[in-house]
Amino acid sequence: MTKREPIITRRELHVVLIETASRGQRGSMVRYADQVAHVLCRLNYPFQVRIRRVCLAPPISLLKFLPVLLRARIHHVWVAWASMVRLAGQQADIFHIIDGSQAYVAKWLPDTPVLATAHDFIPLLQSNGRFPQKPLGRIARWLIHKSIEELKKLELVIADSQSTKNDFVNSAGGDIDKIMVVYPAVSTCMSKGTVSKVNTQWTDRRHSKTAFILHVGNNSFYKNRAGVLRVFARIRKKFDVELKMAGQPPGPELISLIRELDLTRYIHFVVNPEDDQIVELYHKAVLLLFPSIYEGFGWPPLEAMSCGCPVVCSTAGSLPEVVGEAALKSSAVNYDQMAENCIAVFEDAELANKLVQKGYEQVKKFGLERMGRELINVYMKAIGKLTIDN
Repeated sequence: MTKREPIITRRELHVVLIETASRGQRGSMVRYADQVAHVLCRLNYPFQVRIRRVCLAPPISLLKFLPVLLRARIHHVWVAWASMVRLAGQQADIFHIIDGSQAYVAKWLPDTPVLATAHDFIPLLQSNGRFPQKPLGRIARWLIHKSIEELKKLELVIADSQSTKNDFVNSAGGDIDKIMVVYPAVSTCMSKGTVSKVNTQWTDRRHSKTAFILHVGNNSFYKNRAGVLRVFARIRKKFDVELKMAGQPPGPELISLIRELDLTRYIHFVVNPEDDQIVELYHKAVLLLFPSIYEGFGWPPLEAMSCGCPVVCSTAGSLPEVVGEAALKSSAVNYDQMAENCIAVFEDAELANKLVQKGYEQVKKFGLERMGRELINVYMKAIGKLTIDN
């Protein structure tokens, strides 16, 4: 391999983003990759950042024709094959694996600084019995072990939150000196109006005949969609309000619970919404209800706050870091307290507007420039250079 000129000579930093989520797929990994590419390209550094994105995932057009139970296995086999074929001979100053849960691809990368972003360690925690869920299968446990093994070998690891950093050290046995927290930024598609306009809108939507509570998430156990329903059932006893659930279509168990709680008439599913639909929902919702059992970061509360939507959430994982003092928080399984928090927002416009204002202030901590600067500093540390702040 030809020896590369030093960055200081070239005045360029070549970054290769290694992606393992299918292009066109909705989800946090695609969003995060887009955000990393965006912040690295748009900011003013002492050198030019050149980015190349390498997607190792199978085409989404292929996966959608496969049985659901086979998709994960085919995905991992395809990613491993693509890694062997496509990563050999790649040149860069640094390789950034977007999804640390698939850090096993690092073994096929050349002898160049490699880092990965660890978004959460939920599969590891699940396999360790942290959550009361069905144990993971043998293949899943093997993949988790291989990825964590490779993750701990990397020059540096980026964590989405302090909570994820703690899990890397305490549960995965990682080196605390090899992991740095870089919070993602609030999505650029989320925008707020003037303070007075948003406050008026909140009062209007609270008293609207179509007033609704919003939840954004998928069917993963840690999103606690069943908990959303149980909290909503308690709220319905006091207020005539509807619930909109944005994300994946409901599974059989969720549909059964909706019927059991006699909520069918009051719940509407917004299936796989586009970003502009999500923004509209945030702006029209009375509040975002987010009782996750665990989160490595938690985009929806951040997005809701940026749109002037009050947030009621759990204290699980990283959520206290994300919302700060700008949300009402309780245990993920204390449905009575969470319902009381929602009712407090409904009954007290002053409280709701205070949460809106605190939300705007909290969102300022998650800016694009901050994320870009911190990413570059991690890159510089990984390749043994001074940070751009020095």
